[in-house]
Amino acid sequence: MKNLTHIFLLAFAGLTLLFSCGTEPEDTGGEVIEEEVTTADVTPVPFPDPGIAGFSFPEDSNVINNWLAEEDWESITRHAWGIWTGLTDVVDADCDGNTLRVFETWTTPEDIVAALKGNANPPAMSCGRAPLTVPTQLGHVPMMVGGESPDTVVYESVAYSPAAATYALDNRIFERDKLNALYASGVRSVVFPNDAITIKPVFRIIPQGATAYSVKVWPGPPSPAQPYHETAWTSCAYVSTDGTGQGDGSVDVNCTGTATPQTTYKVEDFIHFKLTAADSAYFASEFFDGSAEKIKVGDYAVLVGMHVASREIERWTWQSFWWAPNPDSPNAPSSEAIADLRPAELVGAPRHYAMTTAYSMVWPAQPTRGGQSVGEPVYAYNAYLEAPFDSGVFGWKSEITGPNGEKIVNQFGVETNCMSCHILANYDPAKAKTGEMFLYAADTYISLADTFYTNKLRADFAWSLTANIFPDSAAVVEMMNDMK
Repeated sequence: MKNLTHIFLLAFAGLTLLFSCGTEPEDTGGEVIEEEVTTADVTPVPFPDPGIAGFSFPEDSNVINNWLAEEDWESITRHAWGIWTGLTDVVDADCDGNTLRVFETWTTPEDIVAALKGNANPPAMSCGRAPLTVPTQLGHVPMMVGGESPDTVVYESVAYSPAAATYALDNRIFERDKLNALYASGVRSVVFPNDAITIKPVFRIIPQGATAYSVKVWPGPPSPAQPYHETAWTSCAYVSTDGTGQGDGSVDVNCTGTATPQTTYKVEDFIHFKLTAADSAYFASEFFDGSAEKIKVGDYAVLVGMHVASREIERWTWQSFWWAPNPDSPNAPSSEAIADLRPAELVGAPRHYAMTTAYSMVWPAQPTRGGQSVGEPVYAYNAYLEAPFDSGVFGWKSEITGPNGEKIVNQFGVETNCMSCHILANYDPAKAKTGEMFLYAADTYISLADTFYTNKLRADFAWSLTANIFPDSAAVVEMMNDMK
C-alpha cells in the first residue's frame, strides 16, 4: 500500500512531471536502485533503464508496428524480456528484511480509488506491496475454496506504473460521472500515456520451515484443448525454505509426493518475500473464512506468474510470465526459442521464469481496424489464471480461419490471447448500473472499429478500469432516487 499522502501529492502537487512520458528513467545498469524505502511510505519507482543494448522503453510505436509488419518475432521477444528485466530490478535489498523490486512499489487501482474518495486507511502490506486477494476470474470467493489443496491456492493483485497511476488520478477515470462526461463530449476511448504499464502478479504462499513443499507446475496445455485447472496438472516441484534443494529442471511426474534433490528448488529460485507482522495482519483483516489463520509471520509469498501490458502501441503490448522448473526449455505457450532470447542482464530468480507474448491476435498481424480473423492463432495466457476457463466464460464468438482455410474455434482458457480479451474492456453508460459491461473472448481478431463499441466508451484495454468504477456524489444521489 502506498502512503496516501504520497498518492495525493502525485495527483495534486506537481509530481506528475516526475513520472511523465518525457522524463528520462534512471539508468541503473541492472544495479540496485538507491531509494529510501520504508514500510510506512514507499515511493512508486518509474520503469528503469535495465541497461540492455538495443532496448528502449517506451519504444516508438512505429518501431513495434514495423516488427509486426515484418513478422519479426525475435525483436518482439527481446523487447518483452527487456520489460521483464526492468520490472524485476531491485529497488531495496533489505526492506523489512526482504528484497523489494520495481513492480512491487507500484500503485493499485484500489489505492487510486481510495485517494479519490479521501479514504485514509485502505488495506496495506509491508514495504508498500499491493494487497493480495483471490483471483476474481477463478471465482475464488472467499479465499481457499473448499476442495482445493493448499498447493493450488493463488493470490493476485493489479498495479499501475507511476505513469499509468498519475494518468488515472489526474483524469479521475474511475469516477462514473467523469466517464459519462467524456462520453457526452464525444470521446469514445480513455487513452493512457504510451509509457503506462499495468501488471497482474500472482503469488502462492509457502509455509516457513518447509523442506519439500509440493507445488503444481505448468506441464503444458492439454490435447485436445479443455479446461485445465491446477488440480489436474500432472507435474509437481518441491520448494525448500531452509537452503536445501538442487533443482535441476526436473519435476515429479504425476505428482507422486516423493521429493528428490533434483525436484526440490530453493525459495530463492523464486521472486519472493517473507511475510511480516503487517502482512499477517492484512490477511487476518481481509479474509473472514478462517483460512487466514493458515498464513503466518515468516511464511513466504512466491511469485508464480504475472501478466504485463504496456501502452506502447494502440492495442498495448502483452506478455505473460510464469515460474518454470526448467526455464531454458519451458512448456508451451512458451518455448526454448523464446528462452534463448533472454538478455544477459536478466539474472537471479527473475531468470527462472518462462514467457509468452501477444503483440497481435493472429499471425501475421492484422490491422487495428478493418482486418479479418485469418491466419495462425496466437495463444498467450497465464496458466494460473486462464487455463481453467471453459466455454461458458466466453460470450464472444471466437473463431479464426486458418492458413489452409480451416475453421479454428477457440473456446477454452488454453486457447486465449490477452489482446483479444482486453480489447473488449468498455464502459457502457446505458448499462452502468447493471454491471453488464464484462464480455470475454478467446483468441480471435477483433477490430477497434467493431460495431460492438457503438454507444460505448472503450476502456483502453483496461479491465481494471471497468472493475473499479465508483459513483461520485451525483451518481449516488441518482441511485438513491432510483431506489425510492
